[in-house]
Amino acid sequence: MFNPSSRPPSSFMPPETPSSQPLPRVLRILGIIVAVIVLVFLVWSLVITKEKRAVTRITVQAQTLLDEGKFAEAQTVLQEQIVNYPDALPLYLSLANAYLAEGFLVKTKDRSEASKKARETLLIARDKGGRNDARYHDLFALSHSIVGNYEEALKQYQKSLAIDPNNPYALLGAGNTLEMTGELSYAYKFYQKAEEVLQSSPKPNDLLAGTYVNLGKMAMIMDNDAAKAMERFNAALDASKHKTLRAEIHYAMSTLEYQKGVENVESSRTHAEAAIAEAPESDWGYLGVLRAMILSPKEGDEKKAGEYIWKALQLNPSRALTRMLQGQIAHRAGNTAQAIASYKDALRIIYTPHTDPTLSRGASWALASDTHAYLALAYHAEGKKAEAMEAITLALKTNPLKIAYLIENSKPFAPFKSASKLK
Repeated sequence: MFNPSSRPPSSFMPPETPSSQPLPRVLRILGIIVAVIVLVFLVWSLVITKEKRAVTRITVQAQTLLDEGKFAEAQTVLQEQIVNYPDALPLYLSLANAYLAEGFLVKTKDRSEASKKARETLLIARDKGGRNDARYHDLFALSHSIVGNYEEALKQYQKSLAIDPNNPYALLGAGNTLEMTGELSYAYKFYQKAEEVLQSSPKPNDLLAGTYVNLGKMAMIMDNDAAKAMERFNAALDASKHKTLRAEIHYAMSTLEYQKGVENVESSRTHAEAAIAEAPESDWGYLGVLRAMILSPKEGDEKKAGEYIWKALQLNPSRALTRMLQGQIAHRAGNTAQAIASYKDALRIIYTPHTDPTLSRGASWALASDTHAYLALAYHAEGKKAEAMEAITLALKTNPLKIAYLIENSKPFAPFKSASKLK
């Protein structure tokens, strides 16, 4: 019988544990090396995380300054911090963006200088990860489009979309660039894709607002659908927080009402005044009110028109539309010499490439035809018949259907029925 207190047979005994032996020296050294590597990795991770947080804080600070219109301060902050973080790609991209923002928004600044500074910064960023960064290519595209180099801009947007096909900046930028070159149907498709990507974005979202503005313009140009356009503009107001963009939206709404004719001129004026209230430092609203004054003048408008023209020219001396409106107001006041000078200034801006970056190819032709037609009226009022006929002929060449209609149906243009193009 088995006695539990007695030692069991050897077959039931667990194997004896061998006595502990010291680890070979090689294994101990390997253990130390692994421990050091892990420690270095953890320290490196902490340093990198701390640097990323610092870089993020700096870029947010710079963007806040840009939103406040403090372009030079934003650039200085970024330039100083690049010294501390020379390999931080986001700082270079933010600096390039700061140069371009100043070029776009400060009308008295030389855009070619802004483009040059941005490209120089981006060339440094290229070897710090920029080649594989979609935002890098977006900014490079903007540095080209800001000076009218649309072909190169489109190449950069293609590179950006190859990295991220749903990049809304590239989609919207490519659409804008195609619109400027007159490729409206392609531009429309890019805007629609941008809207699709941005639909779920939280509001306010100025990128989504800008997309709605462009879709609204396309609704008028491509579909002649005023109701759909106004719906888009209202959606843009709902999505936007930036006052300058909101002013541009109100101007777009003012333009839409203006195009409907005299019966909607008060609504046009109201939207233009809203643009001034949103951003008095932007010239959009002043131009909208001036158009309404010309179409349907009120008592006291003559004095206000002079003030608004001066203000618009101070804010943006290179906008052709302002010069054309100045000519119309001068002509109404009986100052035909000033009107002729203003119309010539407008045409000089239109025909000098990239002087007025807001003009697309189609808008340039439309504004040129109108300006030539008004110039013809001013010459005719001064008795300069040869110059008047030359001007109306140029108007007919740039927009034959519209100008021919004016000549046939508008009393001021009746003297030009003998124009050679109508024979």
